[in-house]
Amino acid sequence: MKTRPLALFAVLLAMRAGVLAAPDPSVESKGAFVKIVAGDRSVDIPAELNPPLLLFLRKSSILRVAMTFAARSVTYEVSIAAWGPDNGARFNSPNPATSDTVRLFIYRFAKESSAEAFCEALMANQEG
Repeated sequence: MKTRPLALFAVLLAMRAGVLAAPDPSVESKGAFVKIVAGDRSVDIPAELNPPLLLFLRKSSILRVAMTFAARSVTYEVSIAAWGPDNGARFNSPNPATSDTVRLFIYRFAKESSAEAFCEALMANQEG
C-alpha cells in the first residue's frame, strides 16, 4: 500500500531532476531582432512541440509573451506568440504576401525566477 505513493514520489523527483539539469534558454538583443538560444530538447515532448534550439524573432513581430505554471510537469512555461511567415503555405501559394501566420513557441523552466527573467529579457527594448 505504501509503495504506490513512494513510486509516485520517485517519478516526480526524477522528472524534477531532469528539468533542473536542462540549461535555461538565454535571450540576447541583436538590433531589431531577439536571439533565443535554448538548451537540450525534451524527449518527453513530441518533436513538433519542442522549441527551436536557435530562434531569431523580429522584435516588432512578437505579439504576446505569457507565463503559466504547468502542474502536470511541475514547470513554468513561457509561450511566445509571434507573427511570421508560414513556410509551407508560402511555397505552395500563388500570392506569397498573404501567407503570414501566428506561430507559438513554448519554453519550459524549473524555477519561477528564471521564467520571469526570460520574459523580462524578451520584453525589454521592444521598439525594434
